[in-house]
Amino acid sequence: MASIRGKTYPASCLGDLLDLPANPVGATQMRPGILVGCKQGHFCLLVDKVVGHRQIVVNNISETVHGVDNIAGVAQLGAGRLALVLSIPDLVQRFGENGG
Repeated sequence: MASIRGKTYPASCLGDLLDLPANPVGATQMRPGILVGCKQGHFCLLVDKVVGHRQIVVNNISETVHGVDNIAGVAQLGAGRLALVLSIPDLVQRFGENGG
């Protein structure tokens, strides 16, 4: 659970939702969290580190790459670097399926 501005939200690690190997961060250690939500619900996404905040243009990749879950698109960061953009509705659905 995470308390943000006096309201309590359920929380889940991003790695757990994406079935990634566990990070050796201790269970009692505080982790950064990002409040995410859409019309299907809200929850706190626990991450290893917050690198920064940027305004981006998301390019849809669903027509190019088929059957990719949890990815909404790709954004160009500059200097030829790309970043995958997570699909919040997919993550909210996955969170609910995992008992969130």
